Amino acid sequence: MENFDWTKFTIRIAVKAKLEDIYNSWTKASEIEKWFLSDALFTDENKVLLNKTQNALKGDRYKWIWYLYDDIENGTVTEANGTDYFQFTFAGDCLVEIKLHEKFEYTIVELTQKTFLQTTIQSEIFGWVATMAGVFTSLI
Repeated sequence: MENFDWTKFTIRIAVKAKLEDIYNSWTKASEIEKWFLSDALFTDENKVLLNKTQNALKGDRYKWIWYLYDDIENGTVTEANGTDYFQFTFAGDCLVEIKLHEKFEYTIVELTQKTFLQTTIQSEIFGWVATMAGVFTSLI
């Protein structure tokens, strides 16, 4: 792994759920709280709190609170097309993108995280893999 590019990684998982449900599970506070976070808030560009059942849009900000950690994650939604692509800042200098597509009766979730700091990526890979592998089963 000496020559591995630690500035970027991609993981994929097939989930037996509708594409729309998976998209909502990333972009609605009420849905992301079911599988990933103890509390999630999205605000618009004017700092107005979104209803928990509203999809986050490009330019919205988020505040995420974890189940098992005291850390609070704040970031910005940088892209959201309303159907199959969602991108947000994460862990300071990281950019995370979620791409979705259907294959047979599954939705393929592809998560890519990019950064300029190699040490950040190394510490994040296991967290995303464990999260996506274990928690998406709640959507099935």
